Order: sequence, then structure tokens, then C-alpha cells
Amino acid sequence: MPKNERYVYTRLYVSLASASRLFVRWVQANVQKLTGLHGAIEVQHRKERHPVWLLRYAKRESVELLRWMYDGPDLPALARKRAKAEPVMLKMR
Repeated sequence: MPKNERYVYTRLYVSLASASRLFVRWVQANVQKLTGLHGAIEVQHRKERHPVWLLRYAKRESVELLRWMYDGPDLPALARKRAKAEPVMLKMR
């Protein structure tokens, strides 16, 4: 059955990009210890540039990670990032 052409399919990803594979693996390991979330590590190769490592959380894990990161209004956070996360967290309850 084909997808409805008029329906908007929303995908949510939470990503961290770094030129350091070791740093991305360290963040992944610590997030996993603290939350149980796994995420996936990908590498993007760019012509004549160093590779970029991405730690990416998708679907359910991305929402859980946002809820953990923005657990309370008094936690330090960038206002613009929190403003993007709040509607998603409310919508995905």
C-alpha cells in the first residue's frame, strides 16, 4: 500500500558531530551508562577533508534522550535548543 502523498512524515534525530571518533565513542558510552540508550555512530567522508563522526539517536531513543537532557527548567541548556525540544517532548508523551 503506497504512503499517503498528503501526509507529512516527521522524523526526529538527535545528533552530535565531531572530528574525533574517540570523543563520539566516549559520549555514546557515557549516555548509555546513564540512560540505557544506544544510539548509532556513523562516519561521513568528505572530499579532501577530514571525516566527521556522528552519534545519532532516532525515533523513540531521540525523544527519551531529549527528556533526559531537558529534565528540568533549572538545568543548563541553550534556550534555542530547548525551545526546539519542548514541543517534541510534549507531543510524544
